[in-house]
Amino acid sequence: FYGQTINNDKTIFYTQFSDRTEFDIDIKNFDNSVKKVAFSVTKDNLPIDNIGNLRLVLLDNSESIYEAEYNLNNRSEKALILCAI
Repeated sequence: FYGQTINNDKTIFYTQFSDRTEFDIDIKNFDNSVKKVAFSVTKDNLPIDNIGNLRLVLLDNSESIYEAEYNLNNRSEKALILCAI
């Protein structure tokens, strides 16, 4: 989804806010060939420890179905998969 705000079949929308990033995902209308969606974090040209702390929340109709906190300090990776659904 790198650099896009919407995917081809309009089931994933990306919005960047000053304090967070949001993805609106319409799983029920995914093409049958889609088996999973992975959430990852990258930091161009820098290790991800520059991000610091990260919070991932998955909602279903405003109800939290998954929450995780990630401490990215002292991490040397340039990309990290956070979860897959």
